[in-house]
Amino acid sequence: MTLEYEGYDFLGAATGQEGLALAEREAPDVVLLDVKMPKLDGIDAARRILDERPIPIVMVTARNDTHDVVAGLEAGADDYLTKPFALEELLARVRALGRRAADGLDGDTLRVGDLALDESRREVRRGEQ
Repeated sequence: MTLEYEGYDFLGAATGQEGLALAEREAPDVVLLDVKMPKLDGIDAARRILDERPIPIVMVTARNDTHDVVAGLEAGADDYLTKPFALEELLARVRALGRRAADGLDGDTLRVGDLALDESRREVRRGEQ
């Protein structure tokens, strides 16, 4: 409800499989995933979502041991937020991901100044705009 109050459209799923199908069908700007979901956990869901298209992912979960955090980030999550958390912190992280996406992404290419990182080609280039 807080995300909707702040002007975000929010779609929810009860299982990892439902979330994966929703992400494929709706192409959201940001995905929030819990690590522990029935039928498909958040780690596997993140990998499968990112196999389809690049999208910012925040893991939102009660699992806070280092192994889980590392697994989530290595699966492709951009951020990892443990429960309980302040809603203001979640909103700040979602806004930050939105800014990064708007400022630096051009398809599969991340640009910072004159540096370009093309993920699909696995190339780094410098000196082009």
